[in-house]
Amino acid sequence: GQTMSNLAMALVRIGQVKLGRGLHPGPELDEALQHLQASIAIDPKNRLAWNNRGFVLVMRAEWALARNEDPGADLDAALAAFAECTRLDPRFPSPRINRAVALVDMAEWAIRHSRPTADMLADAGRSLKQALEVNASYPPALVAMIRLHIAGARAAEAEGRSPEPSLKAAQAA
Repeated sequence: GQTMSNLAMALVRIGQVKLGRGLHPGPELDEALQHLQASIAIDPKNRLAWNNRGFVLVMRAEWALARNEDPGADLDAALAAFAECTRLDPRFPSPRINRAVALVDMAEWAIRHSRPTADMLADAGRSLKQALEVNASYPPALVAMIRLHIAGARAAEAEGRSPEPSLKAAQAA
């Protein structure tokens, strides 16, 4: 199981580089998901495999968002993976942070389609708060908090409200 998880994460790194360059990371991410699913089949209690599965699904969703395609199915599956990871290890902060990122991505899609975002953003904020309770200075949580506040500002603008409170919160984070 661990070898498959390590191979999956190597493929994820390749996918991240491709995504950062605006290239399609699909083949690497699809293969990474296969390896993570095999790892989970061998050890269903492998919290890292569950977390990484969700992370890969969020990356696929972000590629879809970049092309203005609906990321919903991947984000729903990612949220389920993060929930399982959190169930397996409630003190592990990563799935809560990644869950917040998935919810912010859902909110971004909703903003583009003039749909409500308040519940998604509030839920993302709760996830980040829980992660920060475990580790108050965890850098990925702080980065995700900034993304959350920026999404909040975008949502406020889309709804005709001032984005200033969210932008100030992003600066304070």
